[in-house]
Amino acid sequence: MTDQETEVNRNYEAFRGMLPELMEASPGKWALLHHQQLIRVFDTSEEAVAAGESKYPGGGFSIQEITAHPLSLGWFSSVPI
Repeated sequence: MTDQETEVNRNYEAFRGMLPELMEASPGKWALLHHQQLIRVFDTSEEAVAAGESKYPGGGFSIQEITAHPLSLGWFSSVPI
């Protein structure tokens, strides 16, 4: 497993721990995570990706939809588009 894959997996696990609070405050929105920290919540995935690319141009960030049934986006969540 690469360092980037490990980071994405850690971000996902951190997100799952935050999910109950995020579901209460921001259901249906998108979370930007970096180093297992919530950076900001966005209305759309496009906004979250753009902010991630701007702040972390080398990747290493994750986005996750705030939903009751989250899916790990795996390596895709940190690949610049």
